Amino acid sequence: MNSFEYSLKFGESSLYTCQKKFNDLNEFGTFCTSQQWKELQLYSVIQNIQYLGIMGNANPSNANDWLKILNDYNFSNSTFVNNMCNFPNIIVFDILYSRAGMKVNPQKYIVSAKISAINNNVPFNTSIDLKLIINFIDLDVEQYTKLLPTPSILPRLPSDIAEPFIKG
Repeated sequence: MNSFEYSLKFGESSLYTCQKKFNDLNEFGTFCTSQQWKELQLYSVIQNIQYLGIMGNANPSNANDWLKILNDYNFSNSTFVNNMCNFPNIIVFDILYSRAGMKVNPQKYIVSAKISAINNNVPFNTSIDLKLIINFIDLDVEQYTKLLPTPSILPRLPSDIAEPFIKG
């Protein structure tokens, strides 16, 4: 597993998986105890991502166009007990976005981003799955799905407005 290629489109949550193959239990144990999983491209790329452009046209030289990504993961330890390796085999990248500008043509922008890792006890097998989950979370879903009806030009009259004149 030397290459990790992906295509990421804004607003499309994705799940990417890859497999690491092992010949025997010794190789798996060494992979875990010497933390060789940190050398895989998935983990090295994630550790190098620090900023994300707020809008699609972020200027590389303007610091205000970039957002610091919160890192909520610990790649420091892994344990190997009972033929199981406890290490972060699932990486989650949450990207929260909203809208700004006119209601007829709002522009999407990134509000926050966080990378976290989920540690699991992975049993020995000839291959193990590694996962990257990318979640795009729209903070304005309810605001744009519940638009009020267009107001009437004429005032609303009560249904019993003519009642005093009809009695007879």
